[in-house]
Amino acid sequence: MELPIISGSYSGRSPTFSGRECINWFPNKAPKIEDQKTEMSLYPCSGYGAPWATAPVGGPWQALCAFNGVGYGICNNEFYTISSTGKLTPQGTMAPSPGTQPYIIPGANGWILITYGVTGYTFYIPTQTFAVITDPDFPGADNGFFQDGYFIVTFNGNFYYSSLGFVPFEGTNWDPLWVITPNFKPNTLRAVGSLQEDIYLMCDDRLEIYYNDGVSPFSRRYFSASHLGIDAPNSLVQIENQLIWLGTTEGGQKAVCYANRSQSLAISPESMNWVFSQMAVTNDAFAFGYHENGHPFYQITFPTANVTYVYDLFTQYWHQKQSLCKTININGMPNYGRHTANCHMFLANQHIIGDYQSGNLYKWDAKQFTENGTPLRRRFTTKTFQMDRKQVSAPYFTIDYDAGDAPIGTNPQLVFQTSKDSGRTWGYERWESLGQTGQYKNRLKWNGLGRSRDWTFRFTVTDPCNCILAESSLTASEPGTG
Repeated sequence: MELPIISGSYSGRSPTFSGRECINWFPNKAPKIEDQKTEMSLYPCSGYGAPWATAPVGGPWQALCAFNGVGYGICNNEFYTISSTGKLTPQGTMAPSPGTQPYIIPGANGWILITYGVTGYTFYIPTQTFAVITDPDFPGADNGFFQDGYFIVTFNGNFYYSSLGFVPFEGTNWDPLWVITPNFKPNTLRAVGSLQEDIYLMCDDRLEIYYNDGVSPFSRRYFSASHLGIDAPNSLVQIENQLIWLGTTEGGQKAVCYANRSQSLAISPESMNWVFSQMAVTNDAFAFGYHENGHPFYQITFPTANVTYVYDLFTQYWHQKQSLCKTININGMPNYGRHTANCHMFLANQHIIGDYQSGNLYKWDAKQFTENGTPLRRRFTTKTFQMDRKQVSAPYFTIDYDAGDAPIGTNPQLVFQTSKDSGRTWGYERWESLGQTGQYKNRLKWNGLGRSRDWTFRFTVTDPCNCILAESSLTASEPGTG
């Protein structure tokens, strides 16, 4: 029988019903075409090669932003301009602000605002001038953006906007009276986002929408409040004409939420929400959005939990990304944990990420199958399959994949395992060759799987190769009565 094995990563409360995992692969859904070989497949997540650039001050990278063909970044409290070829030019040093996230906010007329806790800085592009904001009315900032000629930031539960000042858009003039507090109901403002000229004020347990009325200058848009709050302020991302963030529902459940001009709702499934609920700390999560292989992705990392999840807005599937950590487990082997990327920018048609463990910048590349030479472990665990809840014998199992694209001189392997108790324990590892270069007819087939009522399958690849998996088939006897 054909098995629809391809899905996302949903490790919920019960492995019997939601024990699937998809790590360093992402599900791809092809358009429905008559007589198409398969609709669903697993594509490998991009890796990266040697460092694209390295900051001399060491890491970690704290923020990245691309604007008008130039990159801007903060690494270990140093502000850099970054050329499209990876040249780093230090522009100024920022005062440390432990426990806060710096933001780089491009404005207009060549001005950039850099916020870092209670201190603000400006960078004027035409003269390459970096300066601290000396206005005593600068409120500090947790996050923000630029809109309608104003730099807009949040701090201490309020929404502040810059004065136009004598030099328009420079962001150095602030008026203590230019402040807004969410007023639909008493609440604490945590973050602000911009979407289609509206301003979203994200509070603990609700959001309010404001707009530029040309007079106040900002007024609340009535009948627009929602009972979705925000749990992690640095998880707020704008992508595909919507805002996405890790929030809280009206019932207090943690969930990934989204909002657009017409609605706001939680989009993560119950199994993912259960995963979030088991984390001791979630409000330190941060996220960024990117587009790759025609898919818009939302990548969220939980530093304390040491895990990274990615949501595909196209297929609506989740998957995980893992990287090798510097820590060692009890068996003396390196641990797998959160993804390397601490921040991201798209510069000169390149995905650039900043390392959270070093001062390295890397370029994501779909043709790279390691992380700077370190193996990428890809693992996929299927849901549990049954045939009328009866014992069946399985003489053999086959899976389709894209064969023959291994690097010259290599013989990459795939590890196959079965579980007969819904993924609680696993059988021995069965290693099979994925085929050397040019072996396009190579197929994967495993014989003698035995007899079981429940069947769960797991595939693992660590060799650097373009391993694309598709659907599978299981040959089984007629259901018995055991």
